[in-house]
Amino acid sequence: MKHREARSLLEQISKDFGSITELSEKDLRIEAAEVNGEELIFLNAKPSIIKIGIRLLPTLVFNRVLESLPRVVVDMNAIPRVCNGADIMAPGVRRVEGDFPVSSVVVVTDDRYGKFLAVGEALKGSDDLKTTRHGKVVLNRHYVGDKIWNAISKITA
Repeated sequence: MKHREARSLLEQISKDFGSITELSEKDLRIEAAEVNGEELIFLNAKPSIIKIGIRLLPTLVFNRVLESLPRVVVDMNAIPRVCNGADIMAPGVRRVEGDFPVSSVVVVTDDRYGKFLAVGEALKGSDDLKTTRHGKVVLNRHYVGDKIWNAISKITA
């Protein structure tokens, strides 16, 4: 990746997900590959970011970023649906952690173990999501078991 592209990418990551101290330009190696029609960005050989259109999303193995994102916690009954690509529905939401506006990137976790299940885009802000009782509340963009997850599992195995 060209230096200018790498700098722009780092700026976008910092803007979207906050400053990540281990991502200094001097020591950072950035590579990109197309995986199942999506651009997967590797930071120091770790599959870290998915680029969908112009949107950047952390992969489910980029724990440093996932831990800093707002969370939508779902009940255990929602797990099979979420891991099959279903969007997150209000009845399955147990709680919301963090404050965020509509269209924010959020991580979806289970309520028993706190495992990262999916990364999505909020269809409602945190305040509205807490009071919503029906309908879709998060678009599921990347989840355990999707094509990107399976490709990452093969790369990191």
